Amino acid sequence: MSDASETGVKLELDQLSAEALRGLVEEFVTREGTDYGDGRGDERRDQEGPGQDWTLEEKVAQIIEQLERGEARIVFDLELASASIVATSSPCPVNSDDTDRGPTESET
Repeated sequence: MSDASETGVKLELDQLSAEALRGLVEEFVTREGTDYGDGRGDERRDQEGPGQDWTLEEKVAQIIEQLERGEARIVFDLELASASIVATSSPCPVNSDDTDRGPTESET
């Protein structure tokens, strides 16, 4: 049974202009708390020195590549009227035919 109050929709890359896509990705990679270091974590980085520092261009290119490979997707939240980027393995409030969310509690 699907929820009648759909909260988000998946956007395909070709539904956004190049400028809109870049703006969305730039906002995502510069968001507070986003870490593109070497995976050592802040505590180890402080002890061992700086890790890999990615430029804005490198971060944007990495996310666009993940979107193109299907490792991430763009979701537009209808309630908030905003878009976000989520990993494809992340739960997402998208009502889509290609997303198998399994049965809900009321269906089991």
